[in-house]
Amino acid sequence: MYLISVQPSVNVPYFLLIVEFQQVSHQIIFSNIIIMKIVNITHSPLKTKRFRIYLDNNKHYDFGLKTGQTYIDHKDKTKRHNYQMRHYNLKREQPFIQNLIPSPALFSYFILWGESSDIMKNIKSLNKLLKTVTPK
Repeated sequence: MYLISVQPSVNVPYFLLIVEFQQVSHQIIFSNIIIMKIVNITHSPLKTKRFRIYLDNNKHYDFGLKTGQTYIDHKDKTKRHNYQMRHYNLKREQPFIQNLIPSPALFSYFILWGESSDIMKNIKSLNKLLKTVTPK
């Protein structure tokens, strides 16, 4: 499964296509296309989670420890680097981060521990990154 994004018009947010495909000879056959976009981020109703992100396919993901501090809180670049290295190397999280698959691991990595200490800038950066993904 791969993520592709398109921007249908200037006034419409980025869309993500999750595409399952198989290669037959030199042709790619696309099937099971699901169009999806991030539509909202709020505080999570779960006691242990900090944020909930909503997608337009009626899925949501809760992520971030409610009691923990992240780069958006402390702005410590060394802690950010250590978090990113530690979580990117976890077998259970790496595929989600590396392949940009919507998951708590992906959203924590790019939104809470992203390049900026501004959560909205990190969401915008993640959308730009998702826009550049193409099938391999």
